[in-house]
This record gives sequence, C-alpha cells and structure tokens, in this order.
Amino acid sequence: MPTTGEPKKAWFQPKRVGYGWTPNSWQGWGITLVGPLVVAGVLYLVLR
Repeated sequence: MPTTGEPKKAWFQPKRVGYGWTPNSWQGWGITLVGPLVVAGVLYLVLR
C-alpha cells in the first residue's frame, strides 16, 4: 500500500539527558495525562 501525505510523527522521543522517554506530540501528552488517571480509577474500583 503506497503512503501519501506527511510521515507519521513519533509520540515520544528519547530524553536528551538521563534514561526514558518524553512526550513529543499531543498524542504523547494525552497518554501521559490519561494513563495515570486510568490506573487511579482501576485502583479505586478494586480497593473500595
């Protein structure tokens, strides 16, 4: 399948200093913000 349009941008990029990854796009920031909320919600439901 041929690709058209601009290439996909990575959601995360390696940190310049230290280990790990940092958000590189709005999708990466969305995952970074929503992920802990989902985990907190599941823990709330399990531990109540």
